[in-house]
Amino acid sequence: KFLYKISIFRKLLQLHADLTPAIVATLSERHASPEECVFVQDAVAQTAVCTTFGVLVYSSELLMEPIEVELGAWLSEAALWGHWVRVGTLTAKSRARWLDFDVEQFRLRAQRHTSADVCRVFAAYAQMYAAEVTASGAWLDIVVDASERQTLEVLARKALEQHSWRRRMGLGTHHQSTIADEV
Repeated sequence: KFLYKISIFRKLLQLHADLTPAIVATLSERHASPEECVFVQDAVAQTAVCTTFGVLVYSSELLMEPIEVELGAWLSEAALWGHWVRVGTLTAKSRARWLDFDVEQFRLRAQRHTSADVCRVFAAYAQMYAAEVTASGAWLDIVVDASERQTLEVLARKALEQHSWRRRMGLGTHHQSTIADEV
């Protein structure tokens, strides 16, 4: 259910439920004690993080004040789609659990266990995501408002539409590509 909070996964898993095992295999559960740091600002993100239990607080120089992260929220999704340096710090304020989504394992499994069509959708989404982050000038590790959520929904829809158009036109379906090839 946590994967469905990431727009592109929700849309793709509705079409290709067979992707679920490959993606779930990249998740691992982690635990923290109160005041333990989950990740720090300026570190290269090797995982995306989904909060599952407890109270976690995200702080960044780009925010007026720290925010309590809602359960089920994803942080550092950008790491799945390209190189991402964390712009804030996540700290447990109580006993806490979260899922780590291993970026390298995701990329490897996506390339090995999905079709070229799905890799193309991921690649299109990654390109649009990177363009959005670049254009915005200030992107946090966490989606904080409805307009950002809507933007990610639109990107996911466009990635799927772009793929559908290419497939209908008979383009790009004859070779196995990778996410890295198309980004």
